Amino acid sequence: MSVRDDPGFRRLWLGTAISAFGTFVGGLALGWVAVKLLDATPANMAQLAFSQLIAAFLAAPVSGVIVDRYRRRLVMIGADVTRAVALLTVPLAHRNGWLSVGWLMAVGAITSASSVAFNSAYGAHLRQLVGAPNLVQAHATTAATVSIAEITGFASAGWMSAWFGATNAVMVDAASFIVSALCILWIATPEPRRIARGESRRRPPSFTEASAGARFAFREPVLRSLLGSAALYDTALGLSTASYMLYLSADLGFGDGLLGSVFAIGGLTSLVGARWATRAERAGNVGRSMAIAGAIRTVGVAAMPAAFNTGGVSTGLLVANQVVTDPAWMLQEIGEGAVRQSRTPDDLAGRIAAAHQLAGSSGRLVGTTLALVVGTSFGPRWSLWCGVLLCAVATAWLALSPAGRVTRAADPPLESAAVPSVG
Repeated sequence: MSVRDDPGFRRLWLGTAISAFGTFVGGLALGWVAVKLLDATPANMAQLAFSQLIAAFLAAPVSGVIVDRYRRRLVMIGADVTRAVALLTVPLAHRNGWLSVGWLMAVGAITSASSVAFNSAYGAHLRQLVGAPNLVQAHATTAATVSIAEITGFASAGWMSAWFGATNAVMVDAASFIVSALCILWIATPEPRRIARGESRRRPPSFTEASAGARFAFREPVLRSLLGSAALYDTALGLSTASYMLYLSADLGFGDGLLGSVFAIGGLTSLVGARWATRAERAGNVGRSMAIAGAIRTVGVAAMPAAFNTGGVSTGLLVANQVVTDPAWMLQEIGEGAVRQSRTPDDLAGRIAAAHQLAGSSGRLVGTTLALVVGTSFGPRWSLWCGVLLCAVATAWLALSPAGRVTRAADPPLESAAVPSVG
């Protein structure tokens, strides 16, 4: 039976698609709010990124405990509502003359911390809905829909910002989170009450309880490998995220509408990555396909700093970046998520997901710091090239690690010895 026949999955799938569309619109719109309305400098862009990364870093351990103590759908609904309210303050602040870089930093911190809680709960709840053997299909189905949302969201974001103003485009993101919360509320599949292993809901999270997921992940070879590659890839991502808008928009002079349309191409090509992921699972090549995708992704990432003006060649390079990078990235995300969730005990699912996000936010924090140093000293283009180098290092790590030898996501661990209990 296809996961799409499950009513609970269909409702989660719908909410994910709608919120993804809003996120693609709102993510670009917030960048343009900073660059166009607030004349953000490289230091300002780094500050905005830091506010989100530090919030994610601090929220991850606590959110993991909350996800393992409470019903996961309630956590997701609360996170959606919190993100919606925070984003709605951006147009309100703009209309009343309060908007500043500091305001955007606060909004970014709130939405980032809420996203950590949502993502930690999402993966754990998805396995409950569809079961471990169906995780690759579920992730691929959702990812394909998110790709369509990327196409429409990025294509719409530039023109929405140009015609209606960037702050009004942010409202689309806020509305999408409200719809997502309603879809999750609509899921009728019963969800058991839960309490974290050996803990009471009323007790504040202890270090031992919060770190249980990370300790389990470090002891399981494949999970440990995925944590390392995630940290390296996200360090490269931090370098790129803090630099690409400044380089393409401020330094080269690409317009909002054109950039939005170029970024939308990645959503179309991501559909290919989702299809590859299901084929890799059937063929028993999940680990190897993730490593090959990493190599392809590295080549694609290099196309962005290779652009040198707003002419046809440079525009072609940006298109090539989307065509090559996005399907490879999608294949990696689907494989990594399914492999990690399949190897995760249910009562530690939130904390292991949080540990993975902690590794990612730590990497992005380091990458953003490097972007600030390199971008201020040599310019954002060199930050992008540093990101390419780290992407190559991450791919080598993944290819040589136990994760690169995984055949199918739901297969048992490569090591025959049982992983020690961490209650």
